[in-house]
Amino acid sequence: GGSWPWTMRGVHSLPVNAERTIGSRQLLDYMLKGCEEVWNKNNPTWPGLIATRQGARFVRGDAVYVSYLDHPVRPEHVSQQWQQHLKPRQSVWKRASLVMGMFVRQLAEEVQKRWPDKRVVYLPYWDYVLCPDIDFPDNLEIELCITHTDGMPGMTEPWKRSINDNNIRAWHEKAGGKITLWNYVHTVRTHGPAQFPFLIQQFHRSHRERLAGSFINGVGSIKEGSTLAPS
Repeated sequence: GGSWPWTMRGVHSLPVNAERTIGSRQLLDYMLKGCEEVWNKNNPTWPGLIATRQGARFVRGDAVYVSYLDHPVRPEHVSQQWQQHLKPRQSVWKRASLVMGMFVRQLAEEVQKRWPDKRVVYLPYWDYVLCPDIDFPDNLEIELCITHTDGMPGMTEPWKRSINDNNIRAWHEKAGGKITLWNYVHTVRTHGPAQFPFLIQQFHRSHRERLAGSFINGVGSIKEGSTLAPS
């Protein structure tokens, strides 16, 4: 069973195309249209709707889920108005994280105006996983993916551990509350344990005040559990 307190009813991944680029009014309007169709009209046919496993039983409230999922944020995906924010000397991670963060802030502000009881759940992932130095409204929930550092197996390497530690602290501060981790194997291809159990214990204890919980993605193989969970 799921312990995530917000039911995802709304648009899922960003439907970016030539007209709807990140930062464009067209993309924002499309996301808000999805919220209106699902929340106001209860339209079950909206293409971005995520069906809850419990049918019509909702836990605590509704949220719109925002992520670009398995897509890197390329310059051609960003609107002309926001091209100025893509600094050439910045890393790809910082550029992507900034423009995605700006869009999430924009969406969260609009949702807060129109639906003050709803939430915006953001999944920082791929090359937009870092926490940008911008402020967000208080209706933001963060579901942070740590696959970019090989998930929990990467905790054996100090520089990967520090990236995750710093990012968790930053997102916790920006979200103004506990965040949830999305943990899964990306480049570590093994069915055997790739870490020491005490590292997982230490990691969760060190972030106890910042984490609402952590879950393992699970891609149909036992390797996820054996590699990411205490063993």
